[in-house]
This record gives sequence, structure tokens and C-alpha cells, in this order.
Amino acid sequence: ALGLFRKISESKQWDEKMKKILVEEIMSKDVISVSEDTTLGEAVDIMLEKNISGLPVIKEGKIFGIITKTDLTRAVRILRP
Repeated sequence: ALGLFRKISESKQWDEKMKKILVEEIMSKDVISVSEDTTLGEAVDIMLEKNISGLPVIKEGKIFGIITKTDLTRAVRILRP
């Protein structure tokens, strides 16, 4: 999808339009999050179930970090015997 987006946006006209789009206009609003004590297994289950590639991590009501598919892949690499 990103490749197609890049092809479409290569023209200067698209480039100028892109510069004016606000993040708020395209962001996800119903964000699924986890707490810092969520297990990796639970995070994987949520990401697969919801078909999402990352989860904000919430601590004391604020965003503390983010866990992504890339982070999970690194964890598997580290934990691999």
C-alpha cells in the first residue's frame, strides 16, 4: 500500500497537498492500548486479533511508549535459544 501511495504522490501537486494535511485528519481515533504490565503474548494476541501493527503503552494515564511488530520480532530473536 505504501508503494502505491508513493507512486500516486510523486507529482508536485500531491506533494503540496500532502504538506497541508493535518495528522488529526488521518490518525486513528479509537486507539487500542496496553498497560506496561501486559505480557508479550497478550500484546501479540491483541495485535493479531485487531489486525494492527502497534500498540501504545499507557502508564499512569499517559503514553509511556509503543510496542510494534518490529519490537516483537526483536524479542523473539533475543529469546530464541
